Amino acid sequence: MSQVEQWVEKFRGFGAQPSPSRYVALFDPEGTVFDSGMERPLKVAEMAPHMEGILTLMPDLHITVNRWHTRDHTVFVDAQNSATLAGRKILWDAVYCVTLRGDRVIRGRRYYDRAPLLARVHPALPSMPLYEPVIDQELEQAIAAGTSAPGLSLAEFLEHYARVWQNPHPRQFAAFYHPHGRMLNPDMVRPLWRVEIPGYYAALLSAIPDLRLERLDWAGDEQALYVEWQASGTFVGKSFQLNLGDRFEFVEGRVIYGQAYFDTVVLLSALDPSINALHFALSAGAASAESR
Repeated sequence: MSQVEQWVEKFRGFGAQPSPSRYVALFDPEGTVFDSGMERPLKVAEMAPHMEGILTLMPDLHITVNRWHTRDHTVFVDAQNSATLAGRKILWDAVYCVTLRGDRVIRGRRYYDRAPLLARVHPALPSMPLYEPVIDQELEQAIAAGTSAPGLSLAEFLEHYARVWQNPHPRQFAAFYHPHGRMLNPDMVRPLWRVEIPGYYAALLSAIPDLRLERLDWAGDEQALYVEWQASGTFVGKSFQLNLGDRFEFVEGRVIYGQAYFDTVVLLSALDPSINALHFALSAGAASAESR
């Protein structure tokens, strides 16, 4: 069993029975972890109190590993989380992206949307404006006529998709998708079909005209790919920066399913700065601590 496989099994064991000690055991003594809502990454000495806070809020937390991919020392773990929060069961997807030193984490990141969890304990939390799907008629006619560009290799997809984000146009994103492909983002009530994707990106780029993504890392193959990005832009007159993860599944070199993992609370806080004052265990621990 490789060191990566050993670590994944340890993470699987932690997810089945979370505890502060099992969590800390995943990390190198010099390791860090960063979660949206933190001012800086947590160091190992801070991780046990952080996990204690999470388990106090959600004592029945359970993390189920769905799949994982690795490249070099990077591992992407796709997981489903479940817990009882404010008296009700909640499920949420997450991607855990880690860089290993041997069989321990030297740099960890967690990608998911805090908004549904925060809304359970703060019912007045605002929500992002909903995108009402619009069908791109020209694209729909092209699909009906059976006209589609040839599929891409993994290397081509990585290159072309990153290039689109340097000067994005709405219909370019749909071009990466299979005619029956779908896409899901945290701010959507359902996955969008390919013919609805251009309208979504038109609305997104209207709200954030200078939105750009820079690729940080990736792992995967011709069937499934995970990509880590850093996004930046200006929303309601305020600049922001956040990291996010993408999962792409392919059929014939086209995306049959794409899902993004990012924290909409970063954007919500631009609409309502008081959100930054909310105390929530999932992002507590480094909120006001000084670097040691």
